[in-house]
Amino acid sequence: MTHSDTRRPSFFWQGVLILCPALALACFVLFALYRESRFSQQQLTMDGSRVAERFTAKFNSTVESNLTLLLHFQNQPLLDPAQDLISVLQNGDVACFTGVIDSSNQLVYPPPSIAAEQYEFPVDDINRTQLALYDDYSNFVLANGTNSETQYQALMSSGVTEPWLSNAKYQHSVALSREGDLERAGVDWMEIIRNRPPIPTRSGWPLQVFAAIQVLRFHLVQPEKEEALNRACSLAIYSGMEDAGYILGKLGSYAGTNSNSSNTKMKAILAGWESVRKTHERVRSAFAALPALANSPMEIIENDSSRVLVWAHKLDNRTAILIQDHDCLAGTAKKTAAETELPQHLGLRLVHAENTFWSSFSPASLDELLTTSPGPGNLQVATFLIDPGYRLRLLKKRLLIILGLCVAEAVILIGFIASWKAFQKQRQISEMRSNFVSSVSHELRAPIASLRLMAEELALDDSSTSSRSHQYHSLMTRECQRLSRLIENVLNFSRQDSGKQTYHFEQKNLNTVVTSATSILEPTAALAQLHIQYRLDATRFPAADSSAFTQVVINLVENAIKHSPPGKIIELITISNENEFVFSVIDHGSGIPIEEQDRIFEQFYRPGSEMRRETQGVGLGLAIVENICAAHGAKIRLKSKPGEGSTFSIHFLLDHQKEHS
Repeated sequence: MTHSDTRRPSFFWQGVLILCPALALACFVLFALYRESRFSQQQLTMDGSRVAERFTAKFNSTVESNLTLLLHFQNQPLLDPAQDLISVLQNGDVACFTGVIDSSNQLVYPPPSIAAEQYEFPVDDINRTQLALYDDYSNFVLANGTNSETQYQALMSSGVTEPWLSNAKYQHSVALSREGDLERAGVDWMEIIRNRPPIPTRSGWPLQVFAAIQVLRFHLVQPEKEEALNRACSLAIYSGMEDAGYILGKLGSYAGTNSNSSNTKMKAILAGWESVRKTHERVRSAFAALPALANSPMEIIENDSSRVLVWAHKLDNRTAILIQDHDCLAGTAKKTAAETELPQHLGLRLVHAENTFWSSFSPASLDELLTTSPGPGNLQVATFLIDPGYRLRLLKKRLLIILGLCVAEAVILIGFIASWKAFQKQRQISEMRSNFVSSVSHELRAPIASLRLMAEELALDDSSTSSRSHQYHSLMTRECQRLSRLIENVLNFSRQDSGKQTYHFEQKNLNTVVTSATSILEPTAALAQLHIQYRLDATRFPAADSSAFTQVVINLVENAIKHSPPGKIIELITISNENEFVFSVIDHGSGIPIEEQDRIFEQFYRPGSEMRRETQGVGLGLAIVENICAAHGAKIRLKSKPGEGSTFSIHFLLDHQKEHS
């Protein structure tokens, strides 16, 4: 007894060989994604650190350069209020204060405020002769209101020094102005005004202020008036006089700025010096409230009303100070961030003890803290990622490579699925071919056995009557026809499957073709106790291959005979209209189950098992019909209900004029 190997082929090892590279590639892709995520995080952290370092360096450089500039500034009267360094560094920000203190923490610049006091001229710098000449000339001018040129020249030739010299010159100029000699008086006044050091007077005011008032009062030429006003305001402010505001007002009244005068130049000069004076007053007030400073370059001082930052920069025995509150610090930080060219995806915050002093962005829930590093002074600079999409853009170039790997992974998986489906299809085809061989063997064996049996009986029985011989010959003819149809179906399918089938289209009465093709099967139908009924009403016919259409009719009618019980009718119907020709075969047999209706046109498909089949055939008839219909541009349609029978309808378009050679 022999045993054949009936094990079905397995896809397991083929699948393993396909999936192993796919799994390895998937692991590599996951590792690459993890690595790139780590790398992007490290790169963002490094970017944040570099930005924070640049910001801190720029911030410190800006503050220190300003303070260094302040230390080198000489506290001397200026001729232009726009040149006042404190006002320049403050840049209109009333919350920023800069100044210079000495080693004893006393304010040096701007100069401390002093009250005007009665001044006594020093007698150590003048001899008795000079003092006598000064008193004689001064008393003469006061008593007479006029000038004594002889006494004045004697005093000038005595070698008298300051402040006696300039005070005498001032009395001389006033006397000349009373006499109407404004030209000579103006020369004296301008010489006094242009004297660099402040010249004290007995009232405590600088003599230059009185000279400027005289210049403004007697309306000398415009350039001299502007120079006089600038020098007088500058001396009043840089001398630190408490009543500098009153002096500026007095100068303004003589300059005509308090009236409806159109002298906008003089108004602008006075407004500029008034702004400088107020700035100096604010700085003095801020420094007066400042406690003793530590030795650190920056100190945060808190009180009940505010929190301020104090920056210090020391040079020799002097220290430049910058006092900032939140607004001032924010202004400096904003300017520094702009000069640092802060990337759009990064944001900065200046923090101290969990308090935020300044932020370059509005807080959002998606902000991601990257780094916290030392900032200006003892502040901390916190760097944030404020653009979540930047991380994806950063990974974009690398993600293209990873995307390529993912595509390769998808291709492998698609290949696996395609291979599995192909394997399943191949196994199905293999099973169908096995069934086909079994069906063909059975179909050939039955008629051959019948032919052999009848031939042997005819050979051994000499007494056979002619009627019996005729019956056997009829049966032999029918079986031979059956074999011919079987072989023809196999040959037609082979030609169709290989693409070698050719068709000859011609216009012909297909009703005649239906009748002729069905006549071949009428004996078989009669033997099965079935009746074929014709209703051929079509009058218009498409161009068709008559041999192929005959094959269609035979296959459909033979299929109806196989599945119809005895006593039933098989209907053949043709109808036509302007657009189409329809040929239908209707049987009243067992019908086709719904779950099998989609498969009956598959090649080699037969319902049920080959070992328990109830009908003849090899599963090619309907497949051949479908191929012929497709070649003719026709559609085959099925309507069937189990227990009620089936209807196969073929719809030909009448304008389908296809030709094949």
